Amino acid sequence: MKTFNEFVNRKSIEGITHLELIRDALKKDGSNVGDYLKEEDPYLYVHNKNENLSFNGVRVYKIGDIMAYRIQKEEKTHPYGRAYLLDIENMFNEFLEDMEEKEAGEKVIDEISNEFKNFFKKCAKLEKDFFKDAGGLGQIIIKSTGTDYSNKVHKK
Repeated sequence: MKTFNEFVNRKSIEGITHLELIRDALKKDGSNVGDYLKEEDPYLYVHNKNENLSFNGVRVYKIGDIMAYRIQKEEKTHPYGRAYLLDIENMFNEFLEDMEEKEAGEKVIDEISNEFKNFFKKCAKLEKDFFKDAGGLGQIIIKSTGTDYSNKVHKK
């Protein structure tokens, strides 16, 4: 009978193996990938090639049985915002319907790389549109729900 520790360790090793496969697929396509697989919470950091974004990349990690990624400002900071699903198993099964296993695997490698390229492109467009509507990058946007009391402060 397996102990709980053996179960957790097996899941952790399996997660690292999946991250290694993703790392290799992204590096094969020329992506710059930071490898943090020996950390307590292993992850990959995929660098953004587009300099017009407010963040430098995304963190790819495994949580439970799911691979996900989130925006991360810098390589060694924490991610923030919404998590996006990286459903590799579903990709593989969809390709497997139309082609052989080896060809489907190669197609998945291409799709993983395309996933991040498309994500960065969409983010760049959204940020460009957002800042254009706000009046430019140099303008600070402040939303207030109350009265501005800053002009009521007097020095004695």
